[in-house]
Amino acid sequence: MARLQLLLTDDRSIVHDPSIGDIDTALRTLFSKTESWATISRGPYDYVTTKGSEEKGFFLECEMGSLDIHYRAKNKVDIDAVIRVFQGYARQEEESWFSDFEWETVRLNDIDYKRMPKSFQIEPNLLSN
Repeated sequence: MARLQLLLTDDRSIVHDPSIGDIDTALRTLFSKTESWATISRGPYDYVTTKGSEEKGFFLECEMGSLDIHYRAKNKVDIDAVIRVFQGYARQEEESWFSDFEWETVRLNDIDYKRMPKSFQIEPNLLSN
C-alpha cells in the first residue's frame, strides 16, 4: 500500500501518515488564515483535494486510480465536511465520505490536466509511495 500523505499549500509541507487528529488540526489551521488548498493522497492518481476558505466554502475533487476516474462534488461544502472527507479517505472508508455527496464525473486527459489551475494539480514528485 502506498504511503498516506497530507499536502498543505501554505508552505508546501507534507505530513506523512497523518493521524485523524493531525488532519483536523492541519486543515483548521491552514484554512483559518486565507483561501488555500490541501490534498490527501496515496499517489499521483489516488487523492482527494480541496480548495477554498471558511468564508466562501470549499470545492472537493477526487481521483481514484486514474485520470479517467475523477470526480468533483456538485456543491461547495464547509470545513467540517472537508475534514470528514479527508479523515474518511485516511481510514479508507470510501462509503463514509464519497456517498455523503453528489459527485459529477470530470473528464480529464493529460492535456486537460496540464491546463488545470495549479492549485488543483498534484505534482507527482511531491508524492512518494
